[in-house]
Amino acid sequence: MLLLDTNVVLRFCWGVADGKLGTEAIWRVDQATRRGEAAVSAITYWELALLQSKRRLVVELNVALLRMRMVAAGVRDLPIGSMEAEQAAQLGEMGLTTGDTADRFILATALVQECPLLTLDQHMLSWDGPANCIDASR
Repeated sequence: MLLLDTNVVLRFCWGVADGKLGTEAIWRVDQATRRGEAAVSAITYWELALLQSKRRLVVELNVALLRMRMVAAGVRDLPIGSMEAEQAAQLGEMGLTTGDTADRFILATALVQECPLLTLDQHMLSWDGPANCIDASR
């Protein structure tokens, strides 16, 4: 399974073409989706809806439509459970410097599910913790 961070979902699945996703990352998402191994944390949809409500997105986004398209394409929808919540709360003690709640839950999901996380987020990529974060700019 390959967990997609919100920044990857926005660019790959909604089509924001800003050149930040690398060719290897695009290939990884494509292959994982074809195999039914791409996944998104439920918190990603919350984060996108929140960004939309604050008018912090450069595109008009219908989060429900995006989710429907992704599920139809075979992307797994991962819920947030008590294990993810506990893990997210512990990340600060484990040296993660971001205070972004969504990032904490997405990273916690990757840890609980024991799967790599494809991200552009420098806090996650530079974290020296047990997560397998893959740089989506490559």
